[in-house]
Amino acid sequence: MHMERTPESVFHVLNAQCLSPKATSTTRWKIPYISEHLLNNEYTFVPFMGITETWLKGYITDAQVQVKNYTVFRSDRDIRKNGGALLYVHNSYIVSDCRVFGDQYCNGIMLKIDDLNCLAATIYRPPECPTHSFRRVLDEMQAFLDDKQEENCEVYVTGDFNLPHLDWSTMTISNTLGKTGKESAMMLLDFMSKNFLSQVIHQPTRGNNILDLVLTNRAHLICETKSTSTCLSDHNIVSVVLGYDARRNANYGHRVKEAEDFSYFNLNLMKADLEQINNDLKLVDWDYLFDICQPDADGSLFAELIRLTVLQICYMHAPTKDPPKKKKVPTATLR
Repeated sequence: MHMERTPESVFHVLNAQCLSPKATSTTRWKIPYISEHLLNNEYTFVPFMGITETWLKGYITDAQVQVKNYTVFRSDRDIRKNGGALLYVHNSYIVSDCRVFGDQYCNGIMLKIDDLNCLAATIYRPPECPTHSFRRVLDEMQAFLDDKQEENCEVYVTGDFNLPHLDWSTMTISNTLGKTGKESAMMLLDFMSKNFLSQVIHQPTRGNNILDLVLTNRAHLICETKSTSTCLSDHNIVSVVLGYDARRNANYGHRVKEAEDFSYFNLNLMKADLEQINNDLKLVDWDYLFDICQPDADGSLFAELIRLTVLQICYMHAPTKDPPKKKKVPTATLR
């Protein structure tokens, strides 16, 4: 009996280094390649794709960069050459809000995808970007998140941030970044902390550096991340495999894995009393908890006890999320 293969739901992030469709361009092949090999292949379903360094200008129409089955959202850099950002979103989704930011340095696009209850964004921060420009794009992103705070959305902020000396395994900043780079890295870490975002890409995306990032508040919904070399750019293409079927049509819904009854997923941490949580954490006798876990050769028992202790304290000082509101489906009356 032949079983139909369910395609993986995966979104991509790429620094494309020019998508120009101009007749004189040597990169005209890139959009057809992206369409055939990344967005419309039989093995994956791609809800959205974020692309940076598009190098597009305002006189290039959306029709010129259109991809089959996808709607394009753009932020072009018209004042200076290069730069730019773009999001392709599958046509089966409704995008209810779109905000675009762009100056002579940074570009950003922020979308609300209703069917996924998802906020998707792509940001481009160039090397040697002035602090004030990066601050502005993060402020725009923060305002967008604040407006949607009550909706408990999945958040995926993607893009090329050009912060090579930010060590994501230790969340530390190297002095080799320079003053401007260090200030930008601190702003990004503060933005992540404020919005409970994790950076999930830990493989190099260009040379030995992690430049292309994915920030999310739903890391537990991600099954796998990949960083793969591509003919499209000297950056790798970053792929994020989701833990649910994101297809949206008559046969498929947004089937998210069932959340555990007792998990961070059920808490509205945006409304938590963080001061009281910190106070309670200081009162925990961590040495005693470590001792009662022994023997614990690999530290897994102590790690799990830490997780449960912190989770229990969070439940004491954070409200649970409201259940999602069911949309009313119009019904037809037979006469």
